[in-house]
Amino acid sequence: MISSDYCNNMLTLLAVNMTDGRHGWMPASGVRIHAGDEKFVPAIESLLKGARVSILIEMYLVESGHWFDDLIAILVERASVGVKVYFLLDHFGSINVHSEDLERLRVAGVKIAFYNPVRFFNLHRYIRRNHRKLILVDSERILLGGVGFTDRFNSQYTERAWFDVMVGFSGFAVSPWIELFKEVWRRCGGESLVSQGLLRQPTDQGSPARMALSRGWGFDEISRQLYRRMRYSTQRVYVATAYFLPTRKFRRRLKRMARAGADVRLLLPGEHMDHPAIRQVSRRYFYRLLLAGVRIFEYQDSFMHAKIYLCDGWACVGSANLDRWGTRWNLEANQEFMGNDVVVGILQVFNDCFEKSAEVTLSHWYGRSRWQRFGDRVWDMVARVFQRLESFLIRLVHRLEKKSK
Repeated sequence: MISSDYCNNMLTLLAVNMTDGRHGWMPASGVRIHAGDEKFVPAIESLLKGARVSILIEMYLVESGHWFDDLIAILVERASVGVKVYFLLDHFGSINVHSEDLERLRVAGVKIAFYNPVRFFNLHRYIRRNHRKLILVDSERILLGGVGFTDRFNSQYTERAWFDVMVGFSGFAVSPWIELFKEVWRRCGGESLVSQGLLRQPTDQGSPARMALSRGWGFDEISRQLYRRMRYSTQRVYVATAYFLPTRKFRRRLKRMARAGADVRLLLPGEHMDHPAIRQVSRRYFYRLLLAGVRIFEYQDSFMHAKIYLCDGWACVGSANLDRWGTRWNLEANQEFMGNDVVVGILQVFNDCFEKSAEVTLSHWYGRSRWQRFGDRVWDMVARVFQRLESFLIRLVHRLEKKSK
């Protein structure tokens, strides 16, 4: 006999699937939120060590170093006992990986492919990158978020480890991610994936979850879903992003929500950042946002690299920064969740980060020194120049794409 809980769960998923998104909502079980390297480093290593059948890794930022050596050792050991390992790297994001490290993996039997390697005849396409970060094990469990395989994310090997968030889950919601990996792997000319059956049947219980993608060239499901959730939110809109270069549409929605009385907050990097110029450029948007009632927090402990969003009873974690560049050129992938347990967990992550942040207020903004005001004006002019260059680049790449077809 089918339980009433099963029926209620399936009816809920059916209802949201009929009204929401290109990818359907599916139950995600065993959801775990890993915020900070003290949580996501053990989670990643434990997941890899527990693999029995297959490991699928799609990773943008990979650099040779101490932590990557640790991960290579795990992958080599798993491959030696018959686990099928497939490693998909972005060609640009892995430019600092030593050839010796790749050879160690290949000798052990790890299958490696690169996304969009540079070629003389398609230099204009090299601007497209695969910014996704995910690890799939045994077709059962996945870890995804914004973490890369570099020492900068591990406090054992660096003084101020970058702060990020990974989310892990099992269940039917894993299936679309397997197909997504296979799709990109085939496009990159990787060897055929060995089909593996599930070790156990996924459970039909769990939080409703769905995959949201950005493929560049105007296909930006991630931003569309965020805008839609913001539109129907009444209590709070919290957004954490590492590079705040928002579109005009996103800025308008933030201001509209704040004026309507919602608690709207931005969690952004502070002084600790890999590209300080981006932080300076992003500050050109602060005044009008603050004037509308948006609260802005700058994380102080280290570089805040997380990409998480929260709108009332909806949460989202993944690889996508809310910047024009990423949504226009990159492959991105986020996971959306509905359900009290996950939302409360993400809310706790935000609250912990707010306590470690300095809030930028209107009084602070008005109290800037003359040199700071002058610097902000200079960076504003620089941003305008780069926007025009970006527009020119878009037109040029479009033109070259048409000629190459």
